[in-house]
Amino acid sequence: MARHTVEPAIALRAAMPKTDELHCGNPDPNGQAPCQAGYGLCQIVPPPSCAKGGGTTNGRSIGYYQASNTYTRVCNKISPKQIVTTNLTHVYFAFAQFDPTTWAIVPSNSADVPLYTEFTSLKTSSLQTWIAIGGFDFSDPGTSTFTAWYA
Repeated sequence: MARHTVEPAIALRAAMPKTDELHCGNPDPNGQAPCQAGYGLCQIVPPPSCAKGGGTTNGRSIGYYQASNTYTRVCNKISPKQIVTTNLTHVYFAFAQFDPTTWAIVPSNSADVPLYTEFTSLKTSSLQTWIAIGGFDFSDPGTSTFTAWYA
């Protein structure tokens, strides 16, 4: 299997407002909560890239969409329709999971379900949409999915 360079969240970075003083030090426009202050770098960090023909991407440019942003962020929530897909060949939706008893693929969160149609509507002849199964705690000891993986 070929290895592929993945540029995580490139689609999200492209869709987010540019990082500037407004987003680094001040509360959100509605005065509800800080948008970025204390939650990351206050600078624009370009995605890594390989020279043309110098990587192992086989022409793939992959974005990663973290669905939970729509229900866990106070600001800068990004719906699938806001993903800037220019120059992407693949976009991954994170996450679905499997039921450890039936092995059926199920939503990670019920709030993800309305996003599926909007996300898959991004698919074109030059852009594939995929769903990633798992998550950061998927194989942690003590979780039901850990037991299923290592049974």
